[in-house]
Amino acid sequence: FRGIKTVTRFRFLTVVWMIVGVAGLTSIIDLSAGLDTMAGIAVGLMLANAVLVTKDPNDDLAFLERGWVVAFLVSSVFGVWELLTGQHLANYFGGTSLTELNTSLAASFFENSNAYAVFLVIMVPILAKRLTDVRSRSATVFYGLMNVLGIVLVLATGSRLCLFAMLLQFAVLFRWASPLFRRRLTSS
Repeated sequence: FRGIKTVTRFRFLTVVWMIVGVAGLTSIIDLSAGLDTMAGIAVGLMLANAVLVTKDPNDDLAFLERGWVVAFLVSSVFGVWELLTGQHLANYFGGTSLTELNTSLAASFFENSNAYAVFLVIMVPILAKRLTDVRSRSATVFYGLMNVLGIVLVLATGSRLCLFAMLLQFAVLFRWASPLFRRRLTSS
């Protein structure tokens, strides 16, 4: 599963990406935004390297999946609140006059609705996998409802590209998924 060459190559790729990122910081206008982006990339690469060195990557990935599900639940509380009340958190399109924007779009705790839509699209395969892993009827209904909520929230962000990406993900899932998986997705 994990050969020493694969781990070495991935670590080399991590170092190369970090060097390219730091070098790129020298030619940008907004250093703060660049550092924020580099921090996110660095955390992601560190997590990927951490998974490579664990004894049981399957348990670790399941733990990460549960963390993403918690993040989805927390963000969806704010997203649904925005849809129901029309109010937003203070960081909603920060630095922009809200009179110029369509404030009916959900963004949760993200700065704009497109970023929230990207997060929701990332959640689609994670929620779908969790749906196939659970055994109890109540957990199946729970994850099925979360999948539906994810679709509703993507629609509420107004992001056409992310809606297309999500539909494409479902098409791939239905085409290559096992019959049990397809049954669970359609019955929830």
